[in-house]
Order: sequence, then C-alpha cells, then structure tokens
Amino acid sequence: MISAFTVLLIYSGEESKEMAENMRKAIEQSNYPVMVDLIDSDYRDRSFSEDISERIFKILDRCDFAIAFLTPAMAICDTSSKNSKEKMLYSSGPNLWLEVGYMRKAIPPQFIQYVSSFPFEWISTGKYLLP
Repeated sequence: MISAFTVLLIYSGEESKEMAENMRKAIEQSNYPVMVDLIDSDYRDRSFSEDISERIFKILDRCDFAIAFLTPAMAICDTSSKNSKEKMLYSSGPNLWLEVGYMRKAIPPQFIQYVSSFPFEWISTGKYLLP
C-alpha cells in the first residue's frame, strides 16, 4: 500500500487564490493518497491558539511536495529605466518567498513546482523579480 504524502500549495493574494483552490480540488478528487495543505495570506486573519509562524512552519515541515503560485502581487517602479513601458517590475508577496525559501531547504528543489498567472517571458526578461 502506498502511504500518503503531503502537497503544499503556497499562494499570496486574491489572483492566485482561485488557482490554488482549483488545484486543491483536482488533487483531492484524484483518489491518490495525498493530503493538501494551503498556506495563504488569510492565515493572519484566523484565530488560532498557537502563533502564526509556528503553525506555518509546522505545515512546511510535514510537506513532501510544494506548488507555489506566482502572481504579480507587488509592483515596483524601476527608476533606472529610461523607457516608461519598462519601469514597472513585479514580484509575489514577501510571505510567499519566505515560505518557498524555507521549502527549498526542507525538500529537494525538483519537488517544488511553480505556476504563474503571467507569461514566462516576464521571468526571462526580468519584468518579474525572483528572489
């Protein structure tokens, strides 16, 4: 019998919430022995007895595979650019990068996958900033 493994869906912001929820539903309907945990920006709004950082890092510690949903949640103005069309750069929220950084140390990098809501070209051209 195959034992269950945990998939972690990490997202930040409303734009990626629907993608993460759809992925969670698809995984749960697959009939594979998979547990799904979501880490999102709503954690700070929930009332739990333990500290938020303890809760999040406990979830991260039990993860076997992670999917991070990259969205242009933060806009950054590049003042060094002379072209006004190239002035805006984007990145995900800092909480997503903290969680992905932790996961990169906890599990093999090939077990962390990324889904974006923008064209890959944004990453290759530097319009979307990776940490």
